[in-house]
Amino acid sequence: MTRPRHQGPAREDGTVLLRTDFDHYTSIEVAAPRIARLIQPGQFVSVPAPPGFGPPGRWMLSPAAVRRDSGDASGLRLVARRSDNGPGALGQLHSGDLLALIGPLGSPFQLPAVAGITSIIGVDHGAAAALFVADSLREAGGPHQTHLFVPAPVDKHAAVWWDPVPRAAVSVEATPEPQRWTTRVARLAARAGQVVIIAPTPLARTAYEVCRARQVPCWVLLEPFMACGIGLCLTCAVPVAPGNTYARGCVDGPVFPGDQIAWQHLSPAGRPT
Repeated sequence: MTRPRHQGPAREDGTVLLRTDFDHYTSIEVAAPRIARLIQPGQFVSVPAPPGFGPPGRWMLSPAAVRRDSGDASGLRLVARRSDNGPGALGQLHSGDLLALIGPLGSPFQLPAVAGITSIIGVDHGAAAALFVADSLREAGGPHQTHLFVPAPVDKHAAVWWDPVPRAAVSVEATPEPQRWTTRVARLAARAGQVVIIAPTPLARTAYEVCRARQVPCWVLLEPFMACGIGLCLTCAVPVAPGNTYARGCVDGPVFPGDQIAWQHLSPAGRPT
């Protein structure tokens, strides 16, 4: 899935077409044809807080799906866990609302061709970006398997991820405890030519260590804290190896080869130590 160099971000007023509330997540369809045309797997958009929702702010979200063939209705599917704060406030939006989106942001996946399948692993809201990666590989004809891990019980958390794709296209299961997580990733890596992992930092690090032990290339979409999304504020600094240097998670990332990250200098919250 090697793609050409991506173009820079721009602002686009997106129109909310549909909001769907699931048990624990909210999904919105947003018409944003320019961003939909340009965005690539691994990239994200900056989404403003709805009017009247606390202090002004923006959230960085990776799309779960992109629709490029619907003219002015082409756009993105964005998903957030339902809550009273943060991106969960997307549940306050209604059809016809306008969102001043900025995107596409970040550097996309540049997955090389490999012998064997690409195993795509997405955890919780990381499942959104995982589905977009899988969809692009499917379009390119690349062999892949998609595995999503969500909080238990699965029947209350999985509906949003099965909604945009056939159930046969992905496996959805409960996120296991740390020891079982290592075993589960090891089984997936054993059958893979490369692994894509999109998960909270502790789980991503474990997955990388499993892949390294088996000499399986691993690509990681990190989830560092971001404020501006355009590389100016440096709140998303990611320690990289070798040497004591840093990359900007929102511009140089959020996608990194697993062996490029200085994991020992990255806290469980995804911030430099």
